[in-house]
Amino acid sequence: MSQNQNIWSVSQVAMAVRQVLEQGVKPFWVKGEVSNLTIHSSGHVYFSIKDAKSQVSCTYFNGAEQARSFSMQDGMEIEIFGSLTYFAPSGRTQIIVRDLRPGGVGKLQLEFEQLKKKLNDAGLFSSDRKRAIPSFPEKIAVISSADGAALHDFLQVLNRRFSGKEVYLFPVPVQGEGAYKKIAGAIHRCNLLEAADVIVLTRGGGSIEDLWEFNQEGLAYAIAESHIPIISAIGHEVDFTISDFVADMRAPTPSAAAELVVKSRREFVQQLENNKRALEKNLQLKVYSLTQNFREFKHRLMINNPEKKLEVQFQNLDFLKLRLEQALDSRIQDLTHMSCDLESRLKNCVPDLLKPKENLLNLQKRLNVAYENFIRTQENKFHGIYKNLQLLNPQSTLDRGYSIVRSQGKILHSSEEVNESDRLEVHLAKGSLVVKVETKEDE
Repeated sequence: MSQNQNIWSVSQVAMAVRQVLEQGVKPFWVKGEVSNLTIHSSGHVYFSIKDAKSQVSCTYFNGAEQARSFSMQDGMEIEIFGSLTYFAPSGRTQIIVRDLRPGGVGKLQLEFEQLKKKLNDAGLFSSDRKRAIPSFPEKIAVISSADGAALHDFLQVLNRRFSGKEVYLFPVPVQGEGAYKKIAGAIHRCNLLEAADVIVLTRGGGSIEDLWEFNQEGLAYAIAESHIPIISAIGHEVDFTISDFVADMRAPTPSAAAELVVKSRREFVQQLENNKRALEKNLQLKVYSLTQNFREFKHRLMINNPEKKLEVQFQNLDFLKLRLEQALDSRIQDLTHMSCDLESRLKNCVPDLLKPKENLLNLQKRLNVAYENFIRTQENKFHGIYKNLQLLNPQSTLDRGYSIVRSQGKILHSSEEVNESDRLEVHLAKGSLVVKVETKEDE
């Protein structure tokens, strides 16, 4: 060995390795599994990324917040973007991370949570917009794979609970890229045809990747826009999809969806019996209430009966007629006495002062004419009074087709005195009615 030969120090070797790595390898994305994760209090993240054969140390300065945003942990598959460097103090190659994101299932889970928050903020999960599932649907639409186990389970339970229901199948693919578009199209088609009273959207269980088409925004809006109520039965009980949150009802399994969509025949009969008993009870209460009202109205009618008031008026009329006849008789008697008195006085007069007998006869004729005129005048007055009484007689008004309307015993003169749903008494020429105010028209 030559004495002039250049000998490197360890630090020089480390520096050269670092330069080669940093200058010779451009920044890159790499995918692997997290191990030895440490999120330091300083905000830096230290971990290794590995596959089945190798592992590389990684450092992500100030990356704690991003790591926590998707719950980064050992065993999780991630994708990182960074550059190679050489850390001299420990003599190891490492990746300086600039960005990271979940990979595989973790990535899908992050996308799921982001879309879930977006649609929730938009109000698609609100209970206020969800429609009630009909209690007794006649027609049921099923959107599912035609040869899937989910459809078989659903139909088997449905037929066991209540056979004979009309079921319309809208066959669609339930997984694979773009399947959600065909599922959404089936929902739109079912609504357009008004093919059912309720829609059941179902498929069997699977991984998050298998169920991913039910986590698409386009399908979520198709479910929300359906005017036919939708039951979502996707996967197993532990599986949740965006479709479950948007649908009007979630069923944990296809079989459970069949139990929710129809009652069993026994439950149906039992509910009919319950409804019958409730109806009979309400009818009895209604009959009792109407009976009480009838008795009250009858009592009030007896107190305020127009016929009784007319009887009083007729009695007054008879009394006035009697007084008039008595007055006429009295006047006739007075006139008779006057005539006799005059005749007596004439007889006692001096003969030369007596008028001729012809004058006496004329006077008697004048008296008779005056008497007849008086009688006629009194009769005309009597008939005038009688006609006025007839005009004032409420029965005459009723006979002409009019009616007397009372509310709580008070005669009504204006529609403003009553309200809707008030009960009114209507008295006719013959008989009376009790009516209920339905609507009021403004004058």
